[in-house]
Amino acid sequence: MLCLGPAKAQLHPKFPFLSEAQVMKKLSSYLTDEDGAITVDWVILSAAAVAMAALIAGSVGDGGLSLANGIASFMRNWSFS
Repeated sequence: MLCLGPAKAQLHPKFPFLSEAQVMKKLSSYLTDEDGAITVDWVILSAAAVAMAALIAGSVGDGGLSLANGIASFMRNWSFS
């Protein structure tokens, strides 16, 4: 049996600068990392808060406008002379 030295690591076809083992290690690390999950949670929470604020502002705005129109129609007949 002829030995030509240590075997070369198989390179990944899409990432020729990394070996198969390095690609699998990076993929495994990426899939188990939970750092980005916190960011996603905050984005969803912030979007929900903005949506609630928009709904509340719309409701208060409509109610305030109808109240102001009611007061204006009530005061329309007042005379201050």
